[in-house]
Amino acid sequence: MKLSQEKKKDILLESFNVLKDNYSNNKIKIREIIGKMFSIDIDTSVEMWTYLLTKNKHFIKDADEAYGLTEGIIYVAEESIGTAKIGEIIVENEFLKKNIFSESVCVGLNTIGIIKHFLCINNLEIANELIDLVYKNKNNRKYSFGEYLEELIDSLKYEENLTDDAINILITWGEKVTDSEEKAKINVSLIDLSCE
Repeated sequence: MKLSQEKKKDILLESFNVLKDNYSNNKIKIREIIGKMFSIDIDTSVEMWTYLLTKNKHFIKDADEAYGLTEGIIYVAEESIGTAKIGEIIVENEFLKKNIFSESVCVGLNTIGIIKHFLCINNLEIANELIDLVYKNKNNRKYSFGEYLEELIDSLKYEENLTDDAINILITWGEKVTDSEEKAKINVSLIDLSCE
């Protein structure tokens, strides 16, 4: 018997309500629930995510737990609705944006994918804002800002529709990196973006 979308939603809600208050022991299944919910009801999945971040605020500063609450949920959301849609959801929701980009100790590859998306569609105001949030995030232990920026630039290497303005934003941020080795690596990576 094939389950209707409504029945799937009911099962996911019921399961979430049972598991949500014991995040540490149920984090993998909770992410699975939210990922499946994104394909059924985006608003409900955002409510679930918001609940988890609110209830488990202390985990945003815990390197072992922060991934699951931020990067991990972005990953399962991307599988359900794509990078563009989850990026839009995050930038339109100040609470999510702040927790993911400004406060989490784990700002990594999935957030890079979101910034990359906005750079590639030439939505430079949002891309710049998100990079600024990462720059100001003094909690991030996943990458230094220089390492993060290098990863972002490397992810754009084969993007043909990157504008000069987008490249200039990356150059400007690269100039803010103070570690000489990180800056050298960024400059080498930038060469790939500015080749004609």
